[in-house]
Amino acid sequence: MTSKEKSVDVGLDVTKQLITLASAIIPVAIGLIGLRYPAKTSVVPSNVLTGLLVSLIFYLLSIAGGLCVYYGAVGTLRSNPDYDVMYESSVRIPAMVQQILFLFATVALVLSLYSALSS
Repeated sequence: MTSKEKSVDVGLDVTKQLITLASAIIPVAIGLIGLRYPAKTSVVPSNVLTGLLVSLIFYLLSIAGGLCVYYGAVGTLRSNPDYDVMYESSVRIPAMVQQILFLFATVALVLSLYSALSS
């Protein structure tokens, strides 16, 4: 495997892992909030719901960014199979956006869970 092939493989693998993590974290967070605030006995505070909604939106946007990374890589590789696509702006910019959105979503989720568990 050449270094170009390896960089593409690693870059797309990181993207795939972030998509998987974002998809898995959403139901886990909702489940944790459900354990803390059972449906019949209490109402979830608005700050917790707002934090969950913000993190959900950021995670969904992160997933969309990851799909854009795949589309950019496939499109670039189709037009030029010998090109190192990880430096192409159609791949690099969505990858950075995906990672930043994933970070923001995780911070929002941690703050929301902290607020839920400390009240």
